[in-house]
Amino acid sequence: QMRKTEGEQIVVLNQVLAAPVNTSYERVCYLPVVSVNGTKVHNLKHMVQLVEQAEKDNAPFIKLKLMRDKVLVVESKLAKEDSPDILKRNNIPHPKSPDL
Repeated sequence: QMRKTEGEQIVVLNQVLAAPVNTSYERVCYLPVVSVNGTKVHNLKHMVQLVEQAEKDNAPFIKLKLMRDKVLVVESKLAKEDSPDILKRNNIPHPKSPDL
C-alpha cells in the first residue's frame, strides 16, 4: 500500500514480552499496528506519542488495534508500573530510542 502522507510508516508489533500485564498476548507477533486508543498510527514516533499521551491523560487502558482484527488491551497503570521489570528481565537497557 502506498503512503498517504509524508512520514507515514508501517509500525509492526514484533513481539509481546511475557509479563502479568500482557497475559495471553505472548503469541501475538509480526502484525502491523493500525491504531492506539482509536487514533490511526502514522509512524513509530507517533505511536509512542499516543501511548505517552494516554498515560498523561490517565486513560485506564491502552488499546492497540492490529491487522487481522487483533486487539490488545492493557491496563495503563499496570503497564507503566511493570515496564522497568519487563525491561530488566529482557536485558533491554532503555524503553525507547532517544529520538522517539
